[in-house]
Amino acid sequence: MLKSLINYQTKPNQTKPNQTMPNSIVTQDLLNSYSAAEYHVDAVPPFILKIGIFSHELMRLYESTNSNCAAFITAYNPGSNELPTDVNVVRNQELEMLISSMRYPFVRGTGKCADDDGLGEVSLLIVGMDKITAIDVGKKFEQNAIVWCAGDATPQLILLK
Repeated sequence: MLKSLINYQTKPNQTKPNQTMPNSIVTQDLLNSYSAAEYHVDAVPPFILKIGIFSHELMRLYESTNSNCAAFITAYNPGSNELPTDVNVVRNQELEMLISSMRYPFVRGTGKCADDDGLGEVSLLIVGMDKITAIDVGKKFEQNAIVWCAGDATPQLILLK
């Protein structure tokens, strides 16, 4: 069932070494907000990713797509600077076109911070995207951080700035 909402195109998994972000400029408040956020995935059935918490649903998605990693990325509000909705929509369409051109399957979703009473940031869960590629995509869209999930299906916050 999960495959039905995935824009599915084949892309072989790639494994690359870990990369860290020393001397981050992300404030502690932003770090706390990103860490406490809920990352909603619009799969069937829908599920929520939380930083540091194993996801049975993500593991099932891995199994159904023969994948072992994923990235949750948005193009909304670069550097956590709020942009008008119409600008964010265009940026996320560009992200979706890029991911499609890279031939990764993805599921749409929304990142929602606990302290945000808005609609959240429209995002993509990109299945099979290795960490280095995910970092590159996040940086291309000027994000402070992305969520990346290794084969253990436990989301990690990856700082980019």
